[in-house]
Amino acid sequence: MGLSSSRSASESAPPHGNGTKRKHTLTAATEGEADSGLVDRATGCLLGLMVGDALGAAVEGWPPEEIIRYMQETKGTPMVTEYIDAIHMGTVVPKSYPEIGYRWATEVEDEAFVGTGPPLASSVDRLREFLRRGMVTDDSCQALAVAESIVECVGVDGAHVAHKCAENLTASDRGEPVRGFPPTAKRVMVAILKGEDYRKTGTSPYFPFPGGSFANGGAMRISPLAIAYRHASAEVLRDAVTEACMSTHVHEEAVDGAVVQASAVAYCLEAGLSEGSSEGPGGVAGFDPLAMLHQLIEVSHTQPMKDRLTELIHELEKERHAHHSWRAGGETKVEAGGDKPIGEHAADAAGADADAAGADADADADADADADADADAAPSSGVSFEGQMMSDVAALKRILSTHSRPGSGLGFQIAAIDAMPCVLYIVAKYGRSDPMGAIYRAIGVGGDTDTIASMVGAIVGALHGESILVPGLVHE
Repeated sequence: MGLSSSRSASESAPPHGNGTKRKHTLTAATEGEADSGLVDRATGCLLGLMVGDALGAAVEGWPPEEIIRYMQETKGTPMVTEYIDAIHMGTVVPKSYPEIGYRWATEVEDEAFVGTGPPLASSVDRLREFLRRGMVTDDSCQALAVAESIVECVGVDGAHVAHKCAENLTASDRGEPVRGFPPTAKRVMVAILKGEDYRKTGTSPYFPFPGGSFANGGAMRISPLAIAYRHASAEVLRDAVTEACMSTHVHEEAVDGAVVQASAVAYCLEAGLSEGSSEGPGGVAGFDPLAMLHQLIEVSHTQPMKDRLTELIHELEKERHAHHSWRAGGETKVEAGGDKPIGEHAADAAGADADAAGADADADADADADADADADAAPSSGVSFEGQMMSDVAALKRILSTHSRPGSGLGFQIAAIDAMPCVLYIVAKYGRSDPMGAIYRAIGVGGDTDTIASMVGAIVGALHGESILVPGLVHE
């Protein structure tokens, strides 16, 4: 779905070279398509991205156990379900000696950032002016920059995208908030604003890594492109994604991550608009998480990404067999007392603890008591959120156990091959029946919480539309 339609975008300019810019133009939307729910799901995609980003920003870099403990102690719930007054990552640094206090991190080389999260009681007065609540980070800013560029150019123009993203660096000069760009991104943005060729800024000396950055920054901002290129072939979509990411992410794994994210959004847009779908969670007839994952393996070019997605499917299959149920052809079939479809089980049996054992018993009791129980109910029966979350974390540790990348892992999923399995695991398990819960659970995984939650939010928003988002979070 969404990757092989004959209604494709076209490349109107020759491949770049000798200073020639490359641009991918769009064909007109199908007549009447906006009336079929596309606008709602496109809006859901962008708002879901922003809500996930703003929720996750307060605990970015925290481990799951610390998130659960803090939320239980301060809010009486283990999940981050509301905005929290907090320092956002990369936004505040100590003033230079002999000055005392803190300042916004507006300099390109700022690195000694104040830790993310609600400040300690001993320092809250000194940091109060830097606290943020319900505010998006660089993730949303760059995604919206991509969206604005595509609208203005009626397609992807790599130079224009790069400049739109770079303009976010000057937000503080215009009185807008500092968004927490990392130093590497700041250096690229400065170079672009000074006129550097966007085709040169994704490699050394701007990114001191062989082949460029393998990070998730391309994937985090690419979801709006999927809305515009929802009917593109896999080849045209990859070409447009590559062009949109070129100023910062040329490493093949980073591009693969962006292609996978865009393809997942495109798949869910089409699944949400498919015949037989209805409004609200669980009413998406065309969404088959395993079919989506197999399709994403096909559009991946790098072996590490293919391996990670294959291992993700294996984890979901183990869960399916452990709970004696499976999904086929978009319908749920049940065996031996299981009452939940693939992708929506309460816990992964391979890492299950006593809570998971209780979930199986409750599932059997529920099936006996009500044979017609809703198979797409949110996976909460008989198992605590903490038990589910730590079971999910254990499964993700297994998925991410190979192909290690420097500075990345489940503790902070900066590499694209670490980020995308986390995103897709949560979407596959919870995205159909509990889409808002999927955003909460993406934060519960810990690590790069704003980015993972924003990408999950974009996908489930594309699948269901704006209505699944908590209104208070959208308005605030």
